[in-house]
Amino acid sequence: MEEKIISEEQLETMRHKARKRQNIAIVLTFLAFVLYIGMFYVALIEEEGMSALFVVKIVFAAAVLAFATFGLLWYIVVHRTYEKFNVNYKSKYVTQVLNNIPGFEGLEYYPEGGFTWDYIRNSAVVACGEKKHFESEDQLFGEYENVKFRISDVVTKKTVRRDDKRKVEEIFSGQVLCLFGFDDLKVSKGHIQIFEKEFLSSFSGWKAEYPIQTENEAFQKRFQIYADDEHNAYYILTPQVWKKLWNLLMQWKVRFLLCFIMKNCLRQ
Repeated sequence: MEEKIISEEQLETMRHKARKRQNIAIVLTFLAFVLYIGMFYVALIEEEGMSALFVVKIVFAAAVLAFATFGLLWYIVVHRTYEKFNVNYKSKYVTQVLNNIPGFEGLEYYPEGGFTWDYIRNSAVVACGEKKHFESEDQLFGEYENVKFRISDVVTKKTVRRDDKRKVEEIFSGQVLCLFGFDDLKVSKGHIQIFEKEFLSSFSGWKAEYPIQTENEAFQKRFQIYADDEHNAYYILTPQVWKKLWNLLMQWKVRFLLCFIMKNCLRQ
């Protein structure tokens, strides 16, 4: 995929076009509001008679219709223009900012790109929910200190039934980062999952068969580890790796779920 380059002048033109369309939608909504009041007045004045309550009723009804009119105009006239501006703005400036940070190379940003539902399901890093409700966008490819990565926003949802009503409930909303390598000499031969314990009952994905115990008390207190194969887990999770993970955790000061996965698990 080729990265589309757009000039600042073109972005400014898009911004003005979006703002102009927004102003047009506002003016048309105001005119519609006045028209609705006139229509209700003509239709109901003989039946209702002039009173303060009558005025309140027709103004309220006109306001509701005007609000609906603005929503329709926004979707038809304004929405796509603003979306086009936002996509091009992010495409131009996200990679520009990151390229100025030491360590980043070969960055490619796709605002409308993202992980697939199958990719997230196979990685098992978060619960994938239902495919029809899955969302992923703002995808960034590149290298950081010679390690290839892919990161994207992900939202997973499921349908639940509560009080005899069905509704869509969010499971996970955040960023998923895929690193294509963590050690020059080792390759994981199966899933190794590291979950913060507070996430185990909320949005973690399916769990591998064997729970793993470590000698790192601080890590074990905060995290639960699962693996397809116990020998593979101890082969990958050396004291050096534990130290790097702990330093990363302390540096980022974020909550995370982590999976080591053999390469063929994530082929699409």
